[in-house]
This record gives sequence, structure tokens and C-alpha cells, in this order.
Amino acid sequence: MLKQIFSIFFVCVIQSIAFSQGPPPPMDMATEENQVLIDEIIKITKIKEHYAQTCTYFIERTAKEKGWDSKEVEKRMQRINIDNFIEMNFYNTMATFSSEELKEIITFLKKVNQKTPYTSFFLSDSILVNNLFNHMQHMIE
Repeated sequence: MLKQIFSIFFVCVIQSIAFSQGPPPPMDMATEENQVLIDEIIKITKIKEHYAQTCTYFIERTAKEKGWDSKEVEKRMQRINIDNFIEMNFYNTMATFSSEELKEIITFLKKVNQKTPYTSFFLSDSILVNNLFNHMQHMIE
């Protein structure tokens, strides 16, 4: 009897904890003004090209390791969705910055990228890098 009462109490406590957590917070979204600034950062850094090259390299390397035929490689290449990745990850990362901070980042990136025309420099954080890695892992599954 005591065991049953304890079990019911335990279940009630666990349920109340689970229900009190609620849904996750909404994703950060950039203001319209900041979206224009983020678009400029995307253009300056050539992040879309970097993303496409990184994904292509990862797929081709995995294809060699696993002995995929061209049909398997093409199936994975079709999963590359640059705009979706940028929208869901890069905009979200940059949405935490104010307009003034984004303008400072743009000034910095323009200055740095003028010195190295053959490659582009861009800022990243661990979340963006981790999301890119997870995205690439999903593409090869």
C-alpha cells in the first residue's frame, strides 16, 4: 500500500515538473533594418559560397570513403539548401546584435576582406559551426 502511494506521488511530481517547463523560447528574429545589414554581411563574407563549398567537399569526401556511386552523391547534393541554412542559422546568430554592432561588423569585414581578395573572412560562433556540422551529417545519412 505504501509502495502504491509513493508511486502515485512520484508520478504526480514528475508530471507537474514536465508541464511546468513549457515550450522552448522563440527563435531570435532580426528587425527589418537589421536584415538589410545581415544581407550585406552575407554578401561581403560570401558565406553562401563558403557553405556550398564546405557541403560539397564533405559529401565528396564521404563518397570516396564509402564508395558511393554518382547517383548516391547526387542524392546528397540535392539536400544542400543554402538559403534555408542561412535563414535558420546565420540570421538567427546575427539577430542578437544591434544595428550599431552590425554596422561595426560590416566596417571590420570590409576592411579585412579588402586585404585578401582570394578568400573571405567571416565571423562565426560555436552554435553556427555546430549547426553546420549537424547539417552536413544529415546530408550524408
